[in-house]
Amino acid sequence: MRLTEVEFARQKQLNISALKPDERSQVMATWFKRDDGSYQVLSVVGDNVWKYPTARFPSQTLDCDRKCRFNTLPQCFVSDMQVLWWAYDISRQPRGKTLIQTFSNIKIFLSYLSDMHVTRLSQINAMHCANYVTHCRQLPGRKGNKTLSSTTLTLRFLGVETLWEITRDTEHQFAHPWTDSSAKYLSGETGQGKSKTLIIPDEQLKLLMQGSMKCVEQANNLLSLRDEIGVQRAQLKAQGNSSKYIPPKLNLALKQTGYNGTLSQFNSEVKAIQTACMIVILTLSGIRVHELGYLKNDAWYFTEDDEGEKTYWMKGRSDKTGEGNCEWLIPKAVTKALDVAQAYAAPLQMQWLEQRQALQTIDLDCTTVYAMTRHENALFLDVSQKNNNRVGGFGQVTILRRINAFARLCGVATHLTPHQFRRSFAVAVGKSVYGDLRYLRQHLKHWSLDMTILYMLNDKQDAELYDQIMATMVNENVERVAHWLEDDTLLSGGSAQQIKAKAGQVLGDGLIHLVIPSVFDPSLAPEGKQLVLASIMCPPDPEMENPQVWWDQLDDTIAEIWPEFREHIEYKETFSIANISAATRDHVLPGQGGECIGLGQIVGQCGQTKPSAGAPVRGLFYVGADAGGYSCGTHQAVDSAFNVARQVLQYHQTH
Repeated sequence: MRLTEVEFARQKQLNISALKPDERSQVMATWFKRDDGSYQVLSVVGDNVWKYPTARFPSQTLDCDRKCRFNTLPQCFVSDMQVLWWAYDISRQPRGKTLIQTFSNIKIFLSYLSDMHVTRLSQINAMHCANYVTHCRQLPGRKGNKTLSSTTLTLRFLGVETLWEITRDTEHQFAHPWTDSSAKYLSGETGQGKSKTLIIPDEQLKLLMQGSMKCVEQANNLLSLRDEIGVQRAQLKAQGNSSKYIPPKLNLALKQTGYNGTLSQFNSEVKAIQTACMIVILTLSGIRVHELGYLKNDAWYFTEDDEGEKTYWMKGRSDKTGEGNCEWLIPKAVTKALDVAQAYAAPLQMQWLEQRQALQTIDLDCTTVYAMTRHENALFLDVSQKNNNRVGGFGQVTILRRINAFARLCGVATHLTPHQFRRSFAVAVGKSVYGDLRYLRQHLKHWSLDMTILYMLNDKQDAELYDQIMATMVNENVERVAHWLEDDTLLSGGSAQQIKAKAGQVLGDGLIHLVIPSVFDPSLAPEGKQLVLASIMCPPDPEMENPQVWWDQLDDTIAEIWPEFREHIEYKETFSIANISAATRDHVLPGQGGECIGLGQIVGQCGQTKPSAGAPVRGLFYVGADAGGYSCGTHQAVDSAFNVARQVLQYHQTH
């Protein structure tokens, strides 16, 4: 089924809970946008299995891992969950992996409830949830573990919290599963402060890198020979030789080239080239495994400064934190691995192109062709024998198996995981004389500095230094950091700029916000005049001693953008953190205050504990940044308006 853009927009605005079951079942549930601007529907609400588009998942995700199977839920919950899941996906659009993982954990909870003879979501109470926590804690884990890991428990309990969240303000709502706790606390994760991913020991990493680099350096000769053998294979096949007689003839051809080995050994050596390239890239760039799948032809380039010094960059994409297209700083050795990977992938890319062209003649809805598109010009491709030799991306399991097989050939017996390369890279950068936490945060594309610090907890001295600096900042113990704040003291790491800023030193240009509201509402200023609102990011301390330095920096930064603005100022009014804090409420934490987004908010009143848009008074709803929306600032308020409007409409239609 296809939808025009108008039909698509109309269906997204539907209140499907108010529709009759037969009407509701035909509403689109999943889709992708075609090149002509129309929308191809992959699943409708009434389908037992919802298939999601490949664009929402990491490149190596298998087809079977892109589906929500409602027919695996207890039958009493299926219809309600289809409605709730549709609304959740439309309003939140979570990443595909998060969506599938959350659905899986909700399914486990619903199965437990069914065993407890609960048949409606509105029947769920705190006792059910508390018993579920106890039940999960007692379940045996995999791989010989006595119980489930804290990570697994967290995901299961987050599934319960998400179910509570998506039922709010609906007829299915139930009380918060654990008012005074959280999923991480109940699982035992909160406060552990220990990274679970081990780094690869230096000696083993040395063996692995030596084997990988040797393989990459020798790759060109092997790949040239592979191409020659490939031509001969095609000729033998065209001459009518059967698959039984082709290998012996190719073995003979190999010997004539001087290769000392069988065709099977040759194929294994060629296959190892691709794995070696993966290992070099993972080790020396620190990217995630799914980011390997987004590397395309011509994936690197360099910049050159005035002294001829070259800096190498790798282009790709990251789905983990919503980063999108991004680049990584890399050493020159990675450029060699990227070039070899591209040469290795050339015949696979040609095979992929032929398969896509063949499918276009039989795949009328273009769903399979669309799924293949993400692998166009990809550097890391694999052939699936289980899927008619279809060329596509790598699965996580395949990459893990390939890396460990290569590691054993290099003399490394320890079982490795792809993420170990990432953490080993982070530790290596952090321990080097050039280690800088700000660079590491950007390079590893983490959500927060704290997570990057967690990856670097490898050396006792580093951990103590981080704790000491952060504790000193919170307690405002200026004497303790007096030496750090001296002008000639060199500070590196993620906290360096914060410490300098706390002392009233402005570093760099600073991030400013500049808005001219009179452009879109001329009545805000006299005729021929403009109203300018400008602000700068600064420490959140209402008691800062000298806010003037930040106002001066704001003026200087604006002057670089708008050189003549000072001579045209007729009136200027300044506000500091203290002014904003006084207009809202007193600051709660030391050195922090002046909250200006959401005047009704209190500590802890965010995320899944944000107030419901529905007031205790029936028919009354809250709207704005304090309830019903996500993100922050204006976007949060607008999102709240859309969400609450739907709730108000639903209320009027059902009362």
